[in-house]
Amino acid sequence: MNNLPDPIETIQSESLAIHHFPFCIISTLSKNCAEIVFKDGTEVTKDMLLEIHQWLLNNIDSPMYVIINKIFPHSYTFNAQMELSTLSNIKAMAMVCYSNVSQATTMIMQTATNQTLWNMKIFYERADALDWIEEQQDTYT
Repeated sequence: MNNLPDPIETIQSESLAIHHFPFCIISTLSKNCAEIVFKDGTEVTKDMLLEIHQWLLNNIDSPMYVIINKIFPHSYTFNAQMELSTLSNIKAMAMVCYSNVSQATTMIMQTATNQTLWNMKIFYERADALDWIEEQQDTYT
């Protein structure tokens, strides 16, 4: 039996606000930071990312900082991969991966789409991602 806390409950308890999309949950962690958790098995499309980008622009102050918490397996269409790093208001993105496979696929996607030039870092622990995002906020604000 797994004695770890439920990650969704942890995120909800630390959030200022939660927005539910049919395909993900976005938590507002601060005025300029959001955490995104895609629902289990979601294939993220370009339209979904555009909807998320619009929500971020309407609800999160710039510069923005985003955590993609890969609690559940999900994938991206090719067009979504190309769209992932196009919102220039995002100054840093932390990807929380809970397995070597998740980390490897994230690194492959990052390399294949030229996101290596973007300020993105991969973490195994959410707490480490939050710490890094705080450091990035100190750098840009």
